[in-house]
Parts: sequence; C-alpha cells; structure tokens
Amino acid sequence: IINGISRIGYMKGGKEALWVDEKIPFVLSEKATSFIKKEKTNPFFLYFSLHDIHQPRIANIKFVENSSMGPRGDVIAQMDWCVGEITKVLKEQNLLENTLLIFTSDNGPILDDGYLDYARELVGNHKPGGKYRGSKYSVFEAGTRMPTIIHWPAKVKPGKSDALMSQVDLYASIASLVNVKVEKGAAIDSENHLKAWLGKTTKGRKFLLEEAYTFGLRMGKWKYIKPKNKPVPNWIVQKFVDPGFRKEVQLYDLEEDPSEKNNIYKEFPKIVIKMEKELTQILK
Repeated sequence: IINGISRIGYMKGGKEALWVDEKIPFVLSEKATSFIKKEKTNPFFLYFSLHDIHQPRIANIKFVENSSMGPRGDVIAQMDWCVGEITKVLKEQNLLENTLLIFTSDNGPILDDGYLDYARELVGNHKPGGKYRGSKYSVFEAGTRMPTIIHWPAKVKPGKSDALMSQVDLYASIASLVNVKVEKGAAIDSENHLKAWLGKTTKGRKFLLEEAYTFGLRMGKWKYIKPKNKPVPNWIVQKFVDPGFRKEVQLYDLEEDPSEKNNIYKEFPKIVIKMEKELTQILK
C-alpha cells in the first residue's frame, strides 16, 4: 500500500523460478555429479545440502512406500539414494579413495514438525534419537549430538570416535588440511581438530557450547544445562518436544547416564561451578 492506494505489481518470468518438489533430489544429484565429473582433474569442494529429510517431506514416486514409516521413512530412503549417487560417481571417476566425504546433520530428529505426514503414528519401535534424550529444538543430547561419518579410505581407517567436536571446527580443521591460513578475526569459535576428524586422536575440544533456546555445555563426560525459568513456548509443545527448560541447574554424567535421566548437580558442586564459570565466559 503506497499513499493509501493498494497497488499490485506483476513480474514476468516467474514461472522460471517454479520447481516440483518430487524432482528436486534428482535435480540436485545431477548438478552435484556433473560438477564432480567436470572438476575431476582439479581439487574441488562440494557442499551438498540434502533437501529430502526436511519438511515438507515429499518423496518421489520412485521412493514412495520404500519404507514402512510413511513419507518420513521414504524420504530417508531417497536421501540414501542421493548419497549413493555421489559416492557412485566418485568411484566411477577413480576419486573415491582420495576424497574426504563428511556426512552429518544440523540438528537432531523430529517426528512432528507441523506437517501432517503421520510420522509419529508410523514410527513403530524405531527410536530416531537412539538412546539419547530429546529431539530437534531440545538442548538434550538427541537434539545437539550429531551422528557424523568421515570417509576417506586413503587417510582414515574404519573406527568410532567419541572426540568432543563441533561442526564449527570444520572451518579451521579443513583450512589446516589444505594449508590455508585463517584470517585474523575470521571463524573465531572454530578450533583446528584435524587429527580428531581423521581418527588419529580421540582428543578433541575441552569445552563445547550447545544451544537450543537455552544453553548447554559439554566438558569431557559432563553435560551442564543452564537453568531457564520460563514456560515452554506453545509452538514447541505442539511438536511434542521437551526443550530442556528447568528452574534448577542440570548436570549429567554422559558416560554413566547417556540418556540424561539422573540430574546429579547437587552431588558435584565443584563441577557445576567450573562449568558455570566457563559458560559465562563464553557468553560474554
């Protein structure tokens, strides 16, 4: 509305920007694999943000009923196919052996994220977060602890690691890998833990900040959650999520209690004080 007069503008070419959700996995995978083929003789970096698992979950007919869990399970199968296409072309181009693949997620699982796809009803006995408590929008471990796969046959031996790291650390770590100096003031939260990413050490960060509408802090086996004396927003309640808001301090020993069932902050006051001090310093 301009000067009290309602005006409607029309633009040409809008149809060119339209897309079909069901075709996106094939479009993105084709773009990615074409890029790999084109750059196969050069060092390259490819960031592939998978659309499949996010809302709205719309699977291509090729993947419909690939699972018993409705659209949610079907788009996971679709996502798996996309990753397979990437690895297949890397193998065909004789690049798989010496290419660093990093597969991870930006947050934990969520069943009901506001769309009617019956994910909660069809999940069956499957536990998306495994033994960990919480989900997306939660400061508990299932919301903040991300499964991560590092694949580089020429450099990384198969194995598992509990090294404490953040995806933020990929910036400084990969810069170190390719011998690029990080500019002063850039990525100030990023730490170089290349040896941990490549499985050469199990030593990672000393502290790791977590955030999901309140703050958590990891230190070794310890998990501290900052008190938050506020009601849970209704939009989170509607998603059947416990974000971890509590009036009291929370402290968990994740080695003994990975499901964060036993709040032991009263038993370890010195640990609480140390972690509160560190969190306060980080937040400043």
